[in-house]
Amino acid sequence: MKEVSCGAVVFRREAQEIKILLLFRKAHDQYAALWDCPRGHIETGETEEQTARREVQEETGITNLKILPKFRESIDWFYMKYGKRTFKQAIYYCAETKEEKIILSSEHQDYKWVSFEEALTLVKFPNTKQVLKKAQIFLQSSL
Repeated sequence: MKEVSCGAVVFRREAQEIKILLLFRKAHDQYAALWDCPRGHIETGETEEQTARREVQEETGITNLKILPKFRESIDWFYMKYGKRTFKQAIYYCAETKEEKIILSSEHQDYKWVSFEEALTLVKFPNTKQVLKKAQIFLQSSL
């Protein structure tokens, strides 16, 4: 089996600092409780960017989102789903918003606007940390 999801490292400028958005999902198993960036499955007929926009809006209520060109990071892993080994690919973009207020979907229980340094302490998986590090380098060189 193969699954593809798309999302974004959503950020906003706060004074001289960049804050990124992390969402928290409670555990339904030992691996599910985690802080992560908004993302979700591609729906039929959607492009990757359309999926990222839709998922950010559904999970956060953010409608004013500017996806930055030249940043697209993909990570992948395997996990067990319904007793079958499943290949998962997650594609992330960098996206800027001016919106601070978040309206969480039922999928998540909390959110935080944090520095990259704090995000790296909250995010659990090494491949997601790599996406955040690459986003930080990209934003420092392009903003």
